[in-house]
Amino acid sequence: LGGPLASSPAGSSGLVTGTASWIRRLPSFILQDWPRYAWRGLQLDCVRHYMPLEFIKRYLQAMAYLKANTFHWHLTDDQNWRLYIPKRPRLVSSNRWSTEFYSTEDVQEVVAFARSLFITVVPTVETPGHSLSALAAYPEIACAGDHFEVPKTRVGTYKDIMCVSKKALSEFANDVFEEVVRLFPGKYVHVGGDETPTDRWEHSEHVKAFAGKAGLNNLGPDIMEAWYCFLGNLLGGYNRTIVMWDDHFASRNFKVSKKCPGAEQSWVVQAWKMEPPVGNEDHSSVHRNWKFQTVASPMKAVYLDYPIASIDFNVTLKWRLGEPGASVLGGCANMWTEDSEPKDVGGKVYPRYLGITERLWGGTLA
Repeated sequence: LGGPLASSPAGSSGLVTGTASWIRRLPSFILQDWPRYAWRGLQLDCVRHYMPLEFIKRYLQAMAYLKANTFHWHLTDDQNWRLYIPKRPRLVSSNRWSTEFYSTEDVQEVVAFARSLFITVVPTVETPGHSLSALAAYPEIACAGDHFEVPKTRVGTYKDIMCVSKKALSEFANDVFEEVVRLFPGKYVHVGGDETPTDRWEHSEHVKAFAGKAGLNNLGPDIMEAWYCFLGNLLGGYNRTIVMWDDHFASRNFKVSKKCPGAEQSWVVQAWKMEPPVGNEDHSSVHRNWKFQTVASPMKAVYLDYPIASIDFNVTLKWRLGEPGASVLGGCANMWTEDSEPKDVGGKVYPRYLGITERLWGGTLA
């Protein structure tokens, strides 16, 4: 810069004086700037490929630079369980292909670093599907079987899932989420819920007995609703709010015979499928009549894991989340890592996430 800054005396006081002189030459104006959406998220899958702590910190710094404020930390899935739970130590050793995990101290370091950047960490613990790593460590939480193989990488969707209704699963959930809320002070905990085949439930005597006793009409959506209700009450006891994927809600209105009391007021839906009634017909924006608080994550607009050559950037730039208000908290872009090591992540997240954060901060382009 030239002018008064170039001729200012050396030292900080001279810099301040010179800057003040430069500002006085500007016309008077008022700058108003605030976010359109409160939830400005970016996810990172640390299951399929382990992400070192220093990499996660750089990821968070880049988020903060772009005014993102919510880090979705994907910690468990079929392929691995990366979060150490003292009462369930076998979880982090269930995968022989990749043994790295995040210790209590690791998590505390990430959470503190994120807090210093004004970023909230939302942990994702996948239930009841995407849970082969948990079943391998503690097979008693499955409906049937006593041995489960943890896959090296993802191949389709797996039918073995947690057996809702078993006492062993309730005890498991209590042990896991007690530690999760101790480690993560934020209000929200993501409990998964996507891509959950119900075949094992439909053939389980445990689930059939539970459904009969509870007066449920089916062994699919009714059981999923009951599971969410259980987790909502469990985490609500710790003053936490559950977040779940939107798969369950496409048929909830006409397939769930007993809805969880107060669900519309106490659950948050992360919508990736965006099927009606959650989303509009274009599957990219939240429907104005949808009642649940929602984080928009439509696959075609904000999934960052696809090869760059296959991406239409215009879909991202034209993305409309929905009208801000009671049902739209904001949005989150997702970076899955089935095909991405740490060295590949930056090239997939950027520059696309710049366009996404602009949608989250200021809305759509004029």
